[in-house]
Amino acid sequence: MKLGADAAIDMKQSDEKITQAFMKEAGKGYDIVLDFLWGHPTELLLKTLVPKEVGFAAHKTRFVQIGEAAGPTISLSAETIRTSGLEITGAGNVPPEAVPEALKQIWEWIAAGKLSIDIEKFPLKDIAEGWDRKTEGKRIVIIP
Repeated sequence: MKLGADAAIDMKQSDEKITQAFMKEAGKGYDIVLDFLWGHPTELLLKTLVPKEVGFAAHKTRFVQIGEAAGPTISLSAETIRTSGLEITGAGNVPPEAVPEALKQIWEWIAAGKLSIDIEKFPLKDIAEGWDRKTEGKRIVIIP
């Protein structure tokens, strides 16, 4: 994939298609999920981790909650916690010693052209408009 992800799933599809895509991409399971969305898409994903037959998941999934672009809350069933192999943590639980190494890796990816972010430049004089502007798939960068 262009940004180095194993898969990209269009969240504009119906719940059924999103769920099918999550199940297809999971294969034998997810090792780690970095969740910038939370909200309803996360609910759909977590439901797909619950085993379809009696028993427990054979694969652990580390789930790191980072953002809430799709909403600040989710509904989480007890069954998901008991049977899915899910280990949820927040981005704030990253060990401090891991941060410099992660930043080094990010800068290496940027230098090598392996990481890019779509941006929209916004003049500082129009900050009020830029602050409230909704962008899809882009980040706003304020410029002087």
